Amino acid sequence: MGNSLFDFVKNIFKRRTILPPKSSIRRGDALLFATWLFILFTVLSGAVRKWVTGPGALGNVIFLVQLLLPFIFYLFISKRKANPKFTAPSMFFIFIVYVIIAALNPLNKTLYHGLFGIVIHLGFWVCWLAYYQTRPIFEIEKFTNLFILILIGEVVLASLQSALPGGHFLNRFATGEENNTVLGKAIRVAGTFSYLGGFQAWVTFNGFFIWFLLVRRLPSIIILVVFALSLYAGLVSGARGAVGLLLMISLFGLLYSGYFIKRFINLSLGLVLMTIIILFLGGSFVSKFSTAYTNFQSRITTAGQGELEARIVGSLVEVLEFQGEYPVYGIGLGSTYQGAISLFGASDYLKEYGYYESEGGRIVLEGGFILFFLRVILFIVMIRYSYVPPLGKIFLFILFINSMIVFNTYLSVFFILGMIFVDRAYYLKGVDEGQRKIRLKEFQANQVKVQGNGNIQ
Repeated sequence: MGNSLFDFVKNIFKRRTILPPKSSIRRGDALLFATWLFILFTVLSGAVRKWVTGPGALGNVIFLVQLLLPFIFYLFISKRKANPKFTAPSMFFIFIVYVIIAALNPLNKTLYHGLFGIVIHLGFWVCWLAYYQTRPIFEIEKFTNLFILILIGEVVLASLQSALPGGHFLNRFATGEENNTVLGKAIRVAGTFSYLGGFQAWVTFNGFFIWFLLVRRLPSIIILVVFALSLYAGLVSGARGAVGLLLMISLFGLLYSGYFIKRFINLSLGLVLMTIIILFLGGSFVSKFSTAYTNFQSRITTAGQGELEARIVGSLVEVLEFQGEYPVYGIGLGSTYQGAISLFGASDYLKEYGYYESEGGRIVLEGGFILFFLRVILFIVMIRYSYVPPLGKIFLFILFINSMIVFNTYLSVFFILGMIFVDRAYYLKGVDEGQRKIRLKEFQANQVKVQGNGNIQ
């Protein structure tokens, strides 16, 4: 155990961790390379926009590539179909047809709004489709060390950003504006991402990643460290929603994977060991964690009465109490997307509607209840192909309904990456159990032969 743990930690900091992993499966290398680019571009493109290109045309092009990345990803790996048992469901094409119709809605401000709408509404789904088409060779587990290294790097950067003034080079947004969002006496951090929402989406992803680690039975101490660093990142971001999702997904993974019951002693010993190491060798980290928690707690206590509850259920409430004039088919895809509005203006129908915030309400506003229910049906259809057990599928559906995976580009990417990690963990678990059963049957057959030979003699 000790040697294997030491080797695991040592491998995280090797040069090969940041390089595209190699596949042992035919056609697997190209898929891993595409996934590697997908991950690193999403994590680092914001840093390039903030600290290299700055605001301007080149930065906008980089963000446009980020929007189109799911489609580029799909086109690149869809040629490597390795799952003949899976074919795209009819509902997927019905959804695409309606999305195009909603983009051409005459109530929309411009056709460009509709084009943006198509991109942001389909990105999540095409990534999911690409994964199912290549699942047998989609070795996303080979990025485990890379994501742990990214976590360490983001936490170090976040610690610096939190202690620096909002106008510091490290704290400026991709727009060139200084970060004036505060958390107690500290700055709310954005890490390498171009704005706060990107960092918060990445924090949410770590909940899925921890669930994956639990199913894969990684050493308890590694899981605890990943959780502690992820929680710290969430605290310094000041994002109540992201911290809540991180805790909820991690806890669900802990209980549902059977890890808590079967490996409670290992988990407890790992927690004790990590606590001792931190207290004696990581006094600075304890102090930073304590400060981050205090600042985060102040943000919760200063929030308006009922605000946190409203954020949790607000999406469905805004749908159920929708007050728009066009509830059936909406006012046009992309009409509420800030990027399209800043470039091409806002629709008069949008101005008439007034304030909007939640994902569910905005989906109804853009594409009507038709679009809202088509998304729900499509998710149910697609999740049927997942290897995640039934209760886990229900949990993922609840997360899907309450998460902003359309209008937050980063959350769209990290949510689907998280689902892929979790599904792949259960897929591999099934493969491992199947192989064990085969080996057991072979062993039993050999024993029968041995006994038979003995009887004959």
